[in-house]
Amino acid sequence: MTEPDSLNWDNLRVFLAVMRESSLRKAAENLGVSHPTIRRRLEALEEQLGLRLFDRRHDGLHPTHEAENLLERAKRVEASVQALSRCANNADPKLEGIIHVTGPDIILSELLAPDLAAFAKRYPNIELRIQATYELVNLGSLEADVAIRIKTNGQWPEEDLTGRKAAPLYAALYGHADTWLGWDGNESDYQNGAMFPIEDIPRWGVASNIYLQRALCLEGMGLSVLPCFMGDPCLERRCAPIYGGDLWILVHPDLQDNPRLRLFRDEMFEAIKRHRPALAGEGPRLLGKDSDLVCEE
Repeated sequence: MTEPDSLNWDNLRVFLAVMRESSLRKAAENLGVSHPTIRRRLEALEEQLGLRLFDRRHDGLHPTHEAENLLERAKRVEASVQALSRCANNADPKLEGIIHVTGPDIILSELLAPDLAAFAKRYPNIELRIQATYELVNLGSLEADVAIRIKTNGQWPEEDLTGRKAAPLYAALYGHADTWLGWDGNESDYQNGAMFPIEDIPRWGVASNIYLQRALCLEGMGLSVLPCFMGDPCLERRCAPIYGGDLWILVHPDLQDNPRLRLFRDEMFEAIKRHRPALAGEGPRLLGKDSDLVCEE
């Protein structure tokens, strides 16, 4: 058995990934390494500890009792390593380097793309790595530095994050049709649409992507509930805007004083402030019916 102070963090990181995924392949994908590398590091950790951590069976890896006992301790080591990394990143005073940004694609592409491009041009020594996703990426584990998130119905962000509420979001019913477009084809469609005047209109089909919803709505396939900033420029609104949530810019508390991240957060906050009229349904929009549509400035 190897002395504890010689344990390799990379091996321990692989152990945690395999425990979470219950699969060498998925662990390799998540860590961005090869399948043989995962296997080799597991074997090295078992040799270091003098323990068998997994039983190799025909249906895959199965953690042993020893592995289960080590899991929580390994998680605590991981949390300590991540905290150390965050503190080091926070202490970096330079306005250069990488910023990992995560947020919903409708916000990043439909709303903030020009602002992100402008930021990149103003600060060429800062590289933006942007992940468009609706998943709650873990800021504590450094999967991202800054998160732009939609919190619905007045919800607040997770307690382990800090940030600012940038703007309220409003949605409305759009289009011209005798049916409305479902999201997932079950009863939750009616629950989600309860605030909008669709109770007496039949549902037509399912379109689970918001861009597809808008495209089908433009083709007259059905009415669609859309954020005002997406629907107003190209579709006739069928009801008054209804509050649906808030847009937040979040960071882990350990990184809130980093100059590079603070600069980015401040600039995105100001950008979202400029978009508040569109987010509230107060920007330019189409009026009228059928071919008699005009744009109201």
